[in-house]
Amino acid sequence: MADFHARIRNRPRDLVKLCTKAAEEAYRTKSTTISTEHIEAILPAYSKSIMEDTIGEYISELPAISKLLYGMRPTKKERTTEDGYRYTTTELHSKLHQIMINNTFNFASASPVDPKSLKDFLYKINFITARKTLPDGAIIRSSYEENQKLSLAYMNEGYEWEVHLAYRWELQADSLDDIFNKISIN
Repeated sequence: MADFHARIRNRPRDLVKLCTKAAEEAYRTKSTTISTEHIEAILPAYSKSIMEDTIGEYISELPAISKLLYGMRPTKKERTTEDGYRYTTTELHSKLHQIMINNTFNFASASPVDPKSLKDFLYKINFITARKTLPDGAIIRSSYEENQKLSLAYMNEGYEWEVHLAYRWELQADSLDDIFNKISIN
């Protein structure tokens, strides 16, 4: 099972929410301890609530935020690959461009909207994280709070982007096993 850091955003309330829901599931099944099975059982509901919280928190900045976030669902082709939620900067800009074709986005600040500004927004709200695989196979993940300068750099020092794990169950409700099998934890 992936570590908690990969499952939750860097927000204490997310850890509280995950643990509370898992404790409720443990209680429902008459267990005295929270197990992996309890956490896995609540992940779809947890992911949905994180998505709803994010939309509610940032809708004043980007009124069509739900169209952007749900537009990040993997395509059928992306679902068949291990990297269905991972993108190079160029791939992410291309995906965002495709989302923009079918939707109109306007920032409340009247800032220009293009794929780069949407990428920066997704990074700022922790919907995507920066990810770098080191030569030894270790994976470094970085959120906006940890490394704000990554959103400013066009070529991001060898980093790729990935949709944060907390959102994946809401974006792809097919199978938890599919999501677990595509997670790289290191």
